[in-house]
Amino acid sequence: MTKKDALVKYISEMNIDMLSLVLENDTSIMNITKDLFLEKLEEIFITLKAADIKEFSKIKKRVSEEDSGTYSLEGCQFITADKRSLTFLFELENNEIIDIYNGSQFKLYQDKEETTPIIFCVWNDEELSYKPTDEYISFTTRIDPFYAQFEALKGSIIPLDVFGDWYKLVKELYDCIPLRKYLEYKFYYDFSNFVVDNLFVLTIIEDAERTKKAVSDYKKIDTSNELDMLEWQLKYKDIRYIFNDDSKKLNNFKERYLIKHKTEDSIILDCSNYKFSFEFAEIRNQ
Repeated sequence: MTKKDALVKYISEMNIDMLSLVLENDTSIMNITKDLFLEKLEEIFITLKAADIKEFSKIKKRVSEEDSGTYSLEGCQFITADKRSLTFLFELENNEIIDIYNGSQFKLYQDKEETTPIIFCVWNDEELSYKPTDEYISFTTRIDPFYAQFEALKGSIIPLDVFGDWYKLVKELYDCIPLRKYLEYKFYYDFSNFVVDNLFVLTIIEDAERTKKAVSDYKKIDTSNELDMLEWQLKYKDIRYIFNDDSKKLNNFKERYLIKHKTEDSIILDCSNYKFSFEFAEIRNQ
């Protein structure tokens, strides 16, 4: 069995351990290290196995028709039982694999099958050839302390106001990063997720006064009167939906208004100064 045959076999079986043995330690794949290639592949396998897909049920040979450096390279499309597909093209030299590429466009004569592509993403700043610019270094150097500070908050109770002031600094830095320039960079992708995961805090804080007024107005109207209810809903329809997951609320929530962080249960947020926001959310949900 050639290395290519072994590679195809162990990808189809989702066997990372055997793939690690087949690939040379000093191999550069897709301009990233072998370890990073396997790490990304394993993430795909884990996601599929969580959906009870333990192997690729079908393998089809493919030949690239792209006008890039992969033109006419041969490869394989690995297809799951639920029609998801992962495609790799193999560059060979003396029957040895010297590189692997993503593939998506194939020769027209090939047997086509409608599938949903599985994205194998390599970010610009993950590539071995990437040379960080001064701006890149500046951004990543300023971002890293925020991750460390978030880690330090684990296992603690923190007032929402204090967390909100910290998050505003995070958001200020994020808004300074040019989206179009760094959209295909891993540091920006990770930081964007970090910003979004904490955005709910700012939503609660910024809408606090309006939710307080909305609750006050609600208590003054005749809730059996459909017209009054409609007017109230229209008046406050633009208030954003706050994070209101009951599973994140601690026991006796309405006594202390403590909630778990959206993505990190060990961070407890004291929302006692924002109880109207949660009361408004309950009313609107009804």
